[in-house]
Amino acid sequence: MRQFGKYKLAALLGGGVAVAGVAFAQPLGEGWLLGAPDDATRFELLEDDAGGTGRTMFEMSVRFERMYMAVVDGDLAIAARYWDSIEGALSRGLVRRPDRTETAEAIFLSVYDEVEAAFEGGNISEARTAFMTARAACMACHVANDLAEINEQRLFRANVFQ
Repeated sequence: MRQFGKYKLAALLGGGVAVAGVAFAQPLGEGWLLGAPDDATRFELLEDDAGGTGRTMFEMSVRFERMYMAVVDGDLAIAARYWDSIEGALSRGLVRRPDRTETAEAIFLSVYDEVEAAFEGGNISEARTAFMTARAACMACHVANDLAEINEQRLFRANVFQ
């Protein structure tokens, strides 16, 4: 189980907020952001709350699995919506991690229009092929970022069309 630092725990128990190990009291009714003592602290809170690539990848993985199930069910309109939401999640993630932009554009975003067109075309066979194209792009991006071990998880082993 993860341990809370003593300052963070004190802040949580005392109705306050902790940033960079420093706890501060939060005035009643101000909320977690407006109750911060200054803009610099607010920005630190926002940056911490936004998360990094891990949060983005979690969101994308949930949508990826749902996109797969939509293709299985033959609901290509929903598959297209999930595909669009995956691109949106990635775009937001790249704001937080701009160092990943080059590989995302070269690998993942290069297949976006092709996959979208296949889902919108309504042909289930083409949609399955497009899904596999999207899957391969995700996996190639992981490899390009020295994260090939991600491709070994159940998400990529289970969601496959033959």
